[in-house]
Amino acid sequence: MKTNTGISLLRIWMCFEVITSHFFYDDRIWGGSLYPLALFIDRFRYVHVGIFMVLAFYFTDMSAAWKGGTRAKKRFARLLVPYLFWAVVYFVIFWIGDRIKKGEPYEHGFTDLVWQILFGHSINETLWFHWDLLAITFLFFLMFRLLKKETAVWAAVLLGAGCVVLQYTGVHAHLFDSVTWPPTVLGGYFRPSYVTVPLGRFFEMLPYAAAGVLLYHIRIFEKIQKISVIACLLGGAGAYLLAFVVPIARPEGYGYQGLWAFALALCTIVFAYFLPMDLFAEKVTGRINAIAPYTMGVYFAHRLIDVFLDKFRIYALLRTGAGTLAQSALLFLVTYLCVWLLAKAPVRIVRDSCR
Repeated sequence: MKTNTGISLLRIWMCFEVITSHFFYDDRIWGGSLYPLALFIDRFRYVHVGIFMVLAFYFTDMSAAWKGGTRAKKRFARLLVPYLFWAVVYFVIFWIGDRIKKGEPYEHGFTDLVWQILFGHSINETLWFHWDLLAITFLFFLMFRLLKKETAVWAAVLLGAGCVVLQYTGVHAHLFDSVTWPPTVLGGYFRPSYVTVPLGRFFEMLPYAAAGVLLYHIRIFEKIQKISVIACLLGGAGAYLLAFVVPIARPEGYGYQGLWAFALALCTIVFAYFLPMDLFAEKVTGRINAIAPYTMGVYFAHRLIDVFLDKFRIYALLRTGAGTLAQSALLFLVTYLCVWLLAKAPVRIVRDSCR
């Protein structure tokens, strides 16, 4: 499939939104001249991972990739390698850090690495998304193996719709309230969030994954390519209305629930997909398309780079301020540069974990 520069730009934007959702919390900006920018960033932090989930399944040919054999193995390897690589990297670096400087534990021993691999929300909490992506991928793999293509597509849509029903009936938000773990298994240290967040968000991500499958199956973007300008305007208008006019109304959940966020994500994707990027010089579009593949690595690595920038007092030296937009921008830039350099490593596993 030909690279869509609008989607590449969207990936970069949403990757930055991920970082701001973790590190941009300075309330002073709301009363200053940057208030419109802060509001813009705030509205779209509800949809960044949802957009990534739609794109992950839209750009995967389900009918071909899930018949088993080489393509299916490559898909699972593509997902598993960076997931395991970054889990180990975080554990090793934090393990060393714990022993260099006592009193500042970043993790609680080898059992946390096990929890990280099992559910993706221990040492590096950000990996919950990749865990959900793996789980949904495996679920859809089974569906496309056992059912006819048309049946599997609509079964995925029904599953997504069922998850929305669970959200609005209040069932979803309390499915895992009683999660506990015996201290004799995998160590005595356990947070319920190790399990509740990835499982709870699994039900929130499934509708987005199903939307990606359906959009690819019905080829809607290709069908409306002739009216791309109208589609772009409608997508942009819809995103604007949902983000800044329509009141935010969401049921209880784990952060990415509800039809408001779902509709905003889809409108934003339509807007980005049909952006007239051919109006820009090739140098501009080429640079955007060159940066976009590294957003996966930035997503995995940014929490680790934040620790380095903090402990080596880079933030303090540059006076970015805690929780400021400048801090998020610096973190995005430095993480991108680190991932870009890592991607040049002679080891394939490292390269595949960065882009």
